[in-house]
Amino acid sequence: MRLRIMTAAMEVAAEAGARHVSLDAVARKAGISKGGLLYHFPKKSDLMRALVEHHLAGIDEATRRAAGNAATPNAVARALIEAYLDKMQIYCSGQRPTGVFAALAENPGLMEPVRDCQSRIVDRIRTSATDPALSLVAFLVVEGLKALDLFEADPLTADERVTVLEALVKRLSDAP
Repeated sequence: MRLRIMTAAMEVAAEAGARHVSLDAVARKAGISKGGLLYHFPKKSDLMRALVEHHLAGIDEATRRAAGNAATPNAVARALIEAYLDKMQIYCSGQRPTGVFAALAENPGLMEPVRDCQSRIVDRIRTSATDPALSLVAFLVVEGLKALDLFEADPLTADERVTVLEALVKRLSDAP
C-alpha cells in the first residue's frame, strides 16, 4: 500500500506540479481514504521523505553490491552509470522524478538523505575503485547529467548521453 501511495504522489506531482501535492489529492489518486493514507504516512513530510528515500534506494543498493565486487574494475562507478541509464530510459518516456522534486520543493531539509547517499557512494568509490580519479569523474558526470535533468536544460540528445556514458564505461572497464 505504501508503494501505491507513493506512486500516486508522483503522479499528482507530474500532473499538477511539484508544489501542488496535497494529502487529499494523493488519497484520491491512490483510491483510498485520507485516513488510509494517514495510517501509512501520518504527516505529509513522512510521505515526502519516503519519496526521496525510495528514489535513492535503488542506486544505493546497486553501488553497495558493486563495492563488494573486487573482480570488476571500478565496479561502483559502473553501477552508478548503469543505474542512471536505467532511470534515463524512464525519463525519456516522459516520466520525470517529479515526486522527488515535490518532496525537495516542499522541504529542502530532505536533502539530508540525498547528501548521505552521495557520501556513501563516494566512500565506496574511494575504497574500491581501481582508478579512483576516473571513478570520481564518472560520479561527477552522472551528477551533472542529473542536474541537467532537474533543470530541464540538457543540450544533449538521449543517444549522445548513451554514447558518452558507454565511452566512460569502456574507460572504467579498461582501467588498471
